[in-house]
Amino acid sequence: MIDSMTIISQSREFENKINIFRNLIVEWYYLNKRDFPWRSQNTSSYEKIIAEFFLQKTKAENIVEVYKKFLIFFPGIEDLANANQKQIIKIIKPLGLYKRRSKLLIQFSRFLLKHYSGEIPSKQEDLLKIPGVGPYIANAYLISQFNYRLPVIDTNFKRLYSRVFSVSMEGDPRRNSFLLEFAEYILPKNNVREYTFAILDFSALVCSKKNPKCRICIFNKICDYYSE
Repeated sequence: MIDSMTIISQSREFENKINIFRNLIVEWYYLNKRDFPWRSQNTSSYEKIIAEFFLQKTKAENIVEVYKKFLIFFPGIEDLANANQKQIIKIIKPLGLYKRRSKLLIQFSRFLLKHYSGEIPSKQEDLLKIPGVGPYIANAYLISQFNYRLPVIDTNFKRLYSRVFSVSMEGDPRRNSFLLEFAEYILPKNNVREYTFAILDFSALVCSKKNPKCRICIFNKICDYYSE
């Protein structure tokens, strides 16, 4: 397994591997990307961040119908702020964690109205002040909405980085300081939105937790997991 000193040393071989990875994953995305309503260019900032609330510990394909229904009943911040918890639970219950999610959604919307006039901030430090918005939601939203160069880490990133680069993956991926450092280091200079979506889609469709499709994987020639 590599450690932080390997990253710091920045050997030419390792840099070449990173460049190949970046290029292949984005190329793959343009040919194989999944379509979700919250990824559309016409999606509002409110709709994007609601999706991030739902995507926590839930597969993207499992939230689509709930997400659409939710936006019909609560199309804006004020609608959500005026809702009660039972109304929200009725819609989001199929997603699980519905009590926690419904409580946080109400706190989130009311905080926005009180402190930001209902507008979702465009700065990470302001987003992190909002109840229910942690580093992952904040960064994922800013990438999706503004294409900011920020890292996100979840089990999908953890699995792919671990397999291709033999990155140490001890404990919770969002609290692994080395993994966060690596995720930021490996980011491309441009197309961060596409890169991020690509890893999410590739991890779901090819580099899955069980039965990964190694024989058809685009990383066969550089993946440590495959070579072993």
